[in-house]
Amino acid sequence: MHTNRLVGDGPYRHTRNPLYFGNMLMVLGLGLLFGPVACLVLVVGMWILIHLFIRDEEAGLEQSRGESYRAYCAAVPRLVPAWRPRIPAAGARAHWLQGICGEGMLWMLTILTTGLAITLNPEWFRQGLLWGVVIAAPVFIWARRHGKVQAASESA
Repeated sequence: MHTNRLVGDGPYRHTRNPLYFGNMLMVLGLGLLFGPVACLVLVVGMWILIHLFIRDEEAGLEQSRGESYRAYCAAVPRLVPAWRPRIPAAGARAHWLQGICGEGMLWMLTILTTGLAITLNPEWFRQGLLWGVVIAAPVFIWARRHGKVQAASESA
């Protein structure tokens, strides 16, 4: 979601890049399934890719937000979350439906992949994926029509 102000709530009080941190954990988990050499290659590759993304994003944010972003960077760690929040809450209200709609497919894939790993039944995975899309599409359309979710182009 794009805003006209710097967001300082939720996980962004602990790390500047919570999604990239989560991606690193996911790649580590997947890498452990493939063995030590593959794990090392995946983790190092993702670390390099994430740091390239962060470098570019931070340059743009510093240019557009200036001193407020530099102060935020000085207080909040780049990738590994701080145990305690590093900045006070900005008081923004969570938009749960928007969050669920935005990340619902990833949760569904996580559940289906776990089910596949437990059952070793690819048909279960295929059926779950099909039904997940069939269920998710109407929910997303309803939320969009009722103003619960904005398209990326509308949220700036």
